[in-house]
Amino acid sequence: MTQVPLFLKPFYVIFSKQYADAQHFIDLFNQGLANIQASGVYDEILRDL
Repeated sequence: MTQVPLFLKPFYVIFSKQYADAQHFIDLFNQGLANIQASGVYDEILRDL
């Protein structure tokens, strides 16, 4: 039997631009996301949903 999700919800991450270090955390998040996408972990996570 295959496991098919009943529904998928988008996921958003936001950082207030009023926070002095916002761009730093945006860059860290984007780099981490790029790393897990490049390593294949991102696809594994989506496959396990």
